[in-house]
Amino acid sequence: MNIIWNHPCLKILFSLNELIQNNYYNSTLFFEPYIFYFSLKMIRLFSISQIYFKKTSNFVSKLFFKTNPRLNEFLSDYLPENTKNNIDFVVSGKLVYSTTKSKMLRLSNDNLNDENKEIMDDTALLNGFIIYTEINNENPERPITYKKIIMDYPSEETHFECSPADYKFVLTEILIDDKTIMTNFAKDDHNYFVVGNKFTNDFIKYYLNKYHEKDLIENDISLSEVTNFDIRILDQDVKQKIVSNKKYLLINKENYEVKE
Repeated sequence: MNIIWNHPCLKILFSLNELIQNNYYNSTLFFEPYIFYFSLKMIRLFSISQIYFKKTSNFVSKLFFKTNPRLNEFLSDYLPENTKNNIDFVVSGKLVYSTTKSKMLRLSNDNLNDENKEIMDDTALLNGFIIYTEINNENPERPITYKKIIMDYPSEETHFECSPADYKFVLTEILIDDKTIMTNFAKDDHNYFVVGNKFTNDFIKYYLNKYHEKDLIENDISLSEVTNFDIRILDQDVKQKIVSNKKYLLINKENYEVKE
């Protein structure tokens, strides 16, 4: 709706109406109802036109890319909006470095500078991992942002494959001492239910830092001082399970597993 109100044609229309009202008020009293009616009709016209244009554009775009997969692949690598950082290096529950998938695949340990090599070496530790972000635009009106958790340094395209799980948890809670933080690993701006993802102790701390900072502050929780916590879930089969931070959840295609 903001786009409609900011349309230049409407700005001109409102400015012209204001100019007439300020300078020729007495002579326009007879035409005022018609001016008001015309203004409303113009707003409605712009609103309807924008809606139909957006729907048509999304349909054509979806059809075009489906019938031209090679072009879609090419544009995915070179369009400006797809050159943003989609690789995050996480160490000790915090983001320490970001880059793009294409840059990472071109790099090798031989040509990394010392700073980046140290960061990437840290990901091989138990408290380090990589998060790859992939946006699925099959439905342009509601794209899905998948998050792939990668535990080892990825060197091949197959390491970035994002295959979504066929389920989501009904309810998820993080239990820290006597405090409870309700969360959800699949929201409008992210979906971590990707095959192969491991919800480990360090991932949970990262997730809380990134998505629940306000909850941590309100509950006076310092994750650096937290040694034990539990994850309580109500899974896709409406079964309750409590998993300690000594274990982790492995996301499979049709189910999940609790691993040591």
